[in-house]
Amino acid sequence: GVGGRRRWVMIDPTMGDQRVEIVGEITDYEPERRSTMSLESPGMFSGWGTYELVDLGDGRTRAATAEDEAAVGAE
Repeated sequence: GVGGRRRWVMIDPTMGDQRVEIVGEITDYEPERRSTMSLESPGMFSGWGTYELVDLGDGRTRAATAEDEAAVGAE
């Protein structure tokens, strides 16, 4: 639910095997439908991501995503 926090840590081979840490906090939550998280990688970027399940009928569901990030120091 809202206020829940997650931390992802990975080694990114596209960045010369640099260790990358991303912190996320749920800012909007509608059970079984939508979740929005603020996202931050200290010293790299900040932004948000929304994940939404869309009922297409006939037992079909589409998973839709939208996100926006800005590099730290970018204007």
